[in-house]
Amino acid sequence: MRSDGHRKDYWIAVAAVMAVIFVLAGEPPPAINEAHYLVKAKNFWNSQWCQNDLFASSGKAHVVFNVVFGWPTIWFSLTATAWIGRVLGWLMISAGLVRLVGTVCRRSKFPVWFSSILVLFVWAVLTRHANLAGEWVIGGIEAKVPAYGLLLWGLADVVNLRFGKAWVAFGVAAAFHVLTGGWAVVAGAITWGLAWLLCRRRKLPGPSLGVRGLILGGLLSLFGLVPAIWLSAAADPEIAEQAAKIYTFDRISHHLHPQAFHDWWYIRFGLLLVSWAALMFIPRLANRRGNRAFPVPARTLSVFIAATLVIGCIGLFFGWVPLFSPRTVASLLRFYWFRLPDAMLPLGVAILVASVLGSRRTEKELAV
Repeated sequence: MRSDGHRKDYWIAVAAVMAVIFVLAGEPPPAINEAHYLVKAKNFWNSQWCQNDLFASSGKAHVVFNVVFGWPTIWFSLTATAWIGRVLGWLMISAGLVRLVGTVCRRSKFPVWFSSILVLFVWAVLTRHANLAGEWVIGGIEAKVPAYGLLLWGLADVVNLRFGKAWVAFGVAAAFHVLTGGWAVVAGAITWGLAWLLCRRRKLPGPSLGVRGLILGGLLSLFGLVPAIWLSAAADPEIAEQAAKIYTFDRISHHLHPQAFHDWWYIRFGLLLVSWAALMFIPRLANRRGNRAFPVPARTLSVFIAATLVIGCIGLFFGWVPLFSPRTVASLLRFYWFRLPDAMLPLGVAILVASVLGSRRTEKELAV
């Protein structure tokens, strides 16, 4: 995006993606979780408001979200604040998605705005109808929305093996939502390790870890990590244990506990996994000059998605294998092991669909 023309194309694509998000998720507030997040954000900025309400005045885990997205509550209604937050959050999602699509689908015959809209639409449909644990990305404003926007932005650096910049983006994502950004760091580290080992085996210069970016990203993530640890440490151990059991086994078991997932959820996610694997081997995605299945960005994206699936498999192990007590299972599964697989596998399928449809055929193939 260095030239003026590329910048113009980029922002046109961002505006187009935001318009589609509005069509898909522009329902009147409050959407899912908006009432929870914005009520806490308003109390964060005005502690006298609903000061006697146990929920509104309870501990604030998402401090960065409250600071960045909660200030409009000083002057505007919660409904107006929701719309302001949506616009900012959707802008972050759109900017990250267009950057990622423009990187992975750079050789597409489609303009970047079309490829980005295609990816967004397929991604939104699949996350809604083919998820395993009820994750969503395109919707109202809450802490994970800007975190996903930053994850997408950092993922565009990961697929280009620029891990130093990716760690910074993931660190800021963790500051907004510690689990979304934290799992992105884990998946990114697995991706870096595999890329380094592969390059070493082929006697090629491996990707740099980006130590300075890793340190900076780690420091930025503390803005999300410290409040979460502080709240956990301040709770009475017995009450915290009981709360974890209620949270995992009752309140949101459909997000956290594999034994609470319906059989159909496993079937549809399995079909999505098979579709992703099949799309990766379509010959038209081949980089024929190198005689490989994918260009580097697409291959690296697939590794990152596979890393998120490994994270999900660990969650399945904790939930299904009877080696742990209910207390241990509750304490482990509350970390949302299925969040990134639910979001990233549909994204991978969506990008592969856009790549297949937008692939250019060589003159030799056209002659045949």
